[in-house]
Amino acid sequence: MAKIKLGALAQDVRGSVAGNTFARNRGGAYVRQKVAPIQPRTARQLAQRAILTEVSQAWRTLTDAQRQGWTNWADNHPIMDVFGDTLVLSGNGAYSRVNAVRLTAGLAKTATAPADETPVANAASAAAVGSTGVVTVTFAAAPATGKLFLVYTTSGKSPGVAFVNSAFRLAGVITGNNTDTDFDITPTDKNALLSYSATQVVGVRVVAIGANGVVQSTTLFKPVAS
Repeated sequence: MAKIKLGALAQDVRGSVAGNTFARNRGGAYVRQKVAPIQPRTARQLAQRAILTEVSQAWRTLTDAQRQGWTNWADNHPIMDVFGDTLVLSGNGAYSRVNAVRLTAGLAKTATAPADETPVANAASAAAVGSTGVVTVTFAAAPATGKLFLVYTTSGKSPGVAFVNSAFRLAGVITGNNTDTDFDITPTDKNALLSYSATQVVGVRVVAIGANGVVQSTTLFKPVAS
């Protein structure tokens, strides 16, 4: 793996070019040979592909007014790219992004661009128990009825290991009920690879989303399984 020192003409490089993949870690920028992955066939991967296919096809059924509404919404809701720069999606991109989150959370697609919502408070802590494989996500106050949170976890890792985005997999969905502050998630119910044992560190990412399907905040925890 070669490392790169960037200069005046380029400050950062990401993605793949001519068989080489450019990325960055704590050691700086680096380049490695691009490896073609095998076609994923897990149930979750196939389900996610089905979601992306569904929203892509559904975009074609919208009216011109609805598509323009999504374009206007995208103009007013830029996202951040891998470099930390602001990026404005196309109307199609915004529609697909929002509705993919909605379908993942168990909500129906929306043809109309969403209205803004007041963000909800994200989780306050997370704990993992090795003997049961249960991750308990705790909120400072009970989330209101219908508020949704996507929970992603990793498999167990040795203490000191830094988690990367590719290590997280969907482990469960939390639906607020205005009463409970603690919610138990068993990651292996969603994905058998998300197992861990006592003394291992588990990455837990809790993503708060609005009823409109828009990601409001993301909080990361690294509990040591008891």
